[in-house]
Amino acid sequence: ITVFQSAAAGSTTYPAAALLVGGTNRTSQYDDADAIIRRSFDQSYARMLPCDDNPSWMKGRETASIAKQCMQRTRAYITSGNVTVPWWFQTLLRDITGRGGGVFGPWHHFDTTKPLLNFCTIDKVATSEWRKVFCELNKADCVNNTEGSCGRKKCAWKTLQTMPEEEAPWAVFLRDPLERLLSGFLDKCVSGKREGHCEPNVVFNPMGGLKNGKNIPYHNLLDSIEGEGKDKQMFGAYVDVLPLKWNAHFVP
Repeated sequence: ITVFQSAAAGSTTYPAAALLVGGTNRTSQYDDADAIIRRSFDQSYARMLPCDDNPSWMKGRETASIAKQCMQRTRAYITSGNVTVPWWFQTLLRDITGRGGGVFGPWHHFDTTKPLLNFCTIDKVATSEWRKVFCELNKADCVNNTEGSCGRKKCAWKTLQTMPEEEAPWAVFLRDPLERLLSGFLDKCVSGKREGHCEPNVVFNPMGGLKNGKNIPYHNLLDSIEGEGKDKQMFGAYVDVLPLKWNAHFVP
């Protein structure tokens, strides 16, 4: 997809063909899902304020904090000015710049000198597998490490060697957004894991000690869904309340 930058407004626009909804033009290569994703992007992330032109942007281990500052500035700009964005994007900026929800940063950053590479991973885009890859690439760093930098697993996702500031290339893998959302739901909400990532936890993962104003424990909303089409109902219920509290595994 070719993306054009509007110099006047700083917004992102797409070629006319890219805005067509699937089925309205037989020659269009885009379907309904593409149109939904592009429209959502244009109403949300396209409104992000630019990051400062800081040389330290290329220092891999500082990129997460710099990106977080950009998001914090964007949130302040949206909440203090007359800027219209979807409510779910406002809660997303609130949660990704705050604490909790498994959101430890806008992304996970790994690096290695064998070969020279900076790598960004996104939750539910094979992050667990990429951790194994970088542990293997950096395993020589942990052979004689006595400072505890490699942890009990003797693994370093980030090399202990000095990374060149500007020479190392950057890479990231992406995944179809709707497939990633469904994958996250199946893994964090349906599999039975008790990681607290199927948020809002007050609805989907209430612990024994979590009670309402009348001192009555909350029940799991999914337990009340029964009958034919239960799986689809469960997913629909989750999508409805997901933006109330964002978790890193579902942030688009």
